[in-house]
Amino acid sequence: MSKAFIKESDEGAFEEVIPEPKDLLPPGTKNYVTPEGAELLRTELTRLEDVLRPQVVAKKGSAGAKRKKEAQGQSLSPKARLAVIDRRIRFLQERLASMDVVDLSSQDQDSVHFGATVTIADPEGNERVYKIVGVDESRPAEGKVSFISPIARALISAREGDVVTLELPSGATELEILSIDYV
Repeated sequence: MSKAFIKESDEGAFEEVIPEPKDLLPPGTKNYVTPEGAELLRTELTRLEDVLRPQVVAKKGSAGAKRKKEAQGQSLSPKARLAVIDRRIRFLQERLASMDVVDLSSQDQDSVHFGATVTIADPEGNERVYKIVGVDESRPAEGKVSFISPIARALISAREGDVVTLELPSGATELEILSIDYV
C-alpha cells in the first residue's frame, strides 16, 4: 500500500493512510465483492466524504495552514490532499456502483468458489489458509487473495481432497485441498 495521503491528527502526527487504488479488473470482468468487503468500501467512502474531506477543506481555508505545513515539514499542501481524497472518492464511487455482492450462502458449499475460505497443503505438508475475495478486498499477507489471482484460479471448482496445480515462476507445484468453508 502506498502512502498517497496521510491524515494529520490533532497533535500533528501522521496516523492514517488513504490507499491507492487496488488491482484493476480485467476488461469484461465483474466486480465481485463479499458482503464484508462491500461494507468496508461503503465505510471508507463515508469516512472520506463526511470526515476527512471536510477537515482538509477547513484547513485549506485557514490562513496559517501553509506556515504550519512548512513548520512541520509536511509534503502535501491542503490543496494536494484534497485532490488525493477526491480521487479516492471517485474511485470508491465507481467501484460501489459496479460491484456485484456475492451471497456466500448461495455458493456450492462442497467446492471452491468466490468467498470460500480454503485450507491447503503444499507438497512439504505446510498448511495455509486463503479466502477468495474481490480485488479491492485482497490482502495477501492476511490470506485474502483476489479471485483473479493465480492461486484463486487454481483453487476454483476444486473439492476437498482434490490436488490442484499452481503455476509459479519457479515452476508448478501441487496443492491439496484440506477443507472448504464459507463463513
